[in-house]
Amino acid sequence: MHISRNTDVQPTDISMTEKSPASEWIMIAVCSAFYIALSFFLRDISTHSTEQMKLFGMVLSNHDFSGIVSQAQILFSAYLTISTRKKGMIAAILLNLTGIVFALFGIIYTGELYALSGIISYFGSIIICIVIYYYKKGLLSYFKRLSEQKEEITSLYEEISASQDKMSKQNEQLVKYNRLMNENKKQLEYMAFYDTLTGLPNRKMIIKKLDMLIHYSGINNTGFSFIYIDIDNFKEVNDLMGHQIGDKILQIVAERLKKGVDERDVVGRLGGDEFALIVRRELSRDEILKYADSFKSAIAEVCTCDNKEFYINASFGISIFPVDGETTEDLLKNADIAMHSIKRSGKNGISFFCSEMQISLLKRSRIENGLKSAVNNEELYLVFQPQYYCDTGRIRGFEALCRWNSESLGHVSPAQFIPIAEETGLIIEIGEWILRTVMHRFREMQEASRMDFKLTINISVVQIVQPSFLRMVKKVLQDTQFDSKYLEFEITESVLISYPEKVVDTLNQLREMGISIALDDFGTGYASLKYLQMLPIDTLKIDRTFVSRIGETDHGNQIIGSIIWLAHSLGITVIAEGVENAEQLEYLKKQNCDCLQGYLLSRPLEEEQFSKLIG
Repeated sequence: MHISRNTDVQPTDISMTEKSPASEWIMIAVCSAFYIALSFFLRDISTHSTEQMKLFGMVLSNHDFSGIVSQAQILFSAYLTISTRKKGMIAAILLNLTGIVFALFGIIYTGELYALSGIISYFGSIIICIVIYYYKKGLLSYFKRLSEQKEEITSLYEEISASQDKMSKQNEQLVKYNRLMNENKKQLEYMAFYDTLTGLPNRKMIIKKLDMLIHYSGINNTGFSFIYIDIDNFKEVNDLMGHQIGDKILQIVAERLKKGVDERDVVGRLGGDEFALIVRRELSRDEILKYADSFKSAIAEVCTCDNKEFYINASFGISIFPVDGETTEDLLKNADIAMHSIKRSGKNGISFFCSEMQISLLKRSRIENGLKSAVNNEELYLVFQPQYYCDTGRIRGFEALCRWNSESLGHVSPAQFIPIAEETGLIIEIGEWILRTVMHRFREMQEASRMDFKLTINISVVQIVQPSFLRMVKKVLQDTQFDSKYLEFEITESVLISYPEKVVDTLNQLREMGISIALDDFGTGYASLKYLQMLPIDTLKIDRTFVSRIGETDHGNQIIGSIIWLAHSLGITVIAEGVENAEQLEYLKKQNCDCLQGYLLSRPLEEEQFSKLIG
């Protein structure tokens, strides 16, 4: 609704000008004089003769003359009332009343009714004056009200106009608010169901889609599969290189997954380094395996972030509806179990869920729970396996190995509890306990026997990438007063491949502290030769898989000879581990291997046996 701005109200042009009191009285006097002049010929009845009164009555009875007088008097009366309002009306009434009195006296004295028409005329004049007065008074009041209404209308218009402007602004704000609310709603919905880092559907959306797919698949009696994807060793990369690099790697992985996914399927991020793939088609196990392997290959391509190259691998766990679960919870849980099965068996692989995995998971859970209290319950203990010089047969040193005799589980193999300790981070506490215990015990033996044997301790990748690792080592050395020149840390090839720059820096600082560095399991990683020259390595240990094949093929023998030659050319001492028969021993001696370690020479010794050996 639009209110026109042309709101001027123009009343009819009737004179509303008020006269001053002086001009009103002058007007009354003049009109009264004219009025009286018309009655001039009449004299006071007390001073006239009967004949004269008769004559007056005759005069009054003259219709022509009396009509003219009456009309003139009415006009003067009306003019007085119109011109001077209340004062004029009163004067007109008084004048007409005077005329009535004269007429009445005429009738009384003459006894005739000739003056009756004059009386009626005077009364009519009085009535006309009264009517004119009140009509004029009402008209003035009307125009006054009209003027007031005009002001009210003008004021109302201004208020309405202001309200319209205000409403217009409010409408604009409301439109902006609604638009903002819609945008916020969309943003909230996006944040609720999509991952902000990668733009992929998040856990909530994946669960929602799984719920819907289970419902429709149940109705249509069809199947589908769910693939759980976890980036291998991502936590270490994130801790070592920082969250910025870690986020970029996650974004690269997400793009590779989106690029390779079928338009009918759904890929999402469950959180952290975990992704999910819903295959909304009923495929055979071979087809699913081939599909998953394509993503595994895509992820394995080198990632370049800030001019640095990273080799990323992933573990895949697969569950199939309805064989491996008829609910979203079961499908997620079983795919996760399958994925962790691959993690435990070496990572970078694909596994379908099977019921035996639940038994393995239960056992793993019991091991994990037991490890949490193993140190405090004094269930861990150390054994020492000697290392011998190949040429003299003298003892070079001892490798300290951790064992666990659980109250609830009995003896647990290191192959079982060490990987779990690394995955859960418990290896940090256990590793410090090993360092303190073995250094303290060795220092006591050194003082008692004056021995100069090397003490070799295995260091986990989880330990070495910790920012506090070097500080912890320094403190343990200080607390135990152990001479670092007798200490050797043993690391695996996988540490070097995953974190070359960080590891090189840490190893250099360890060597500055006087600690020797040994590289274990050499030859099992594809990057061995690449990093061998750049690393501060003192000792290289040939993996037992190569030693066990001595004598089987010439090719296997040549590999061992090449490793020994390469290490010697770099000034590195070589230890062959896993020596279990005489043939292996003789061949290693022939190849000028520096030191030997294995069951043929000595099994790991418990503390009592160890004390006797060095005593």
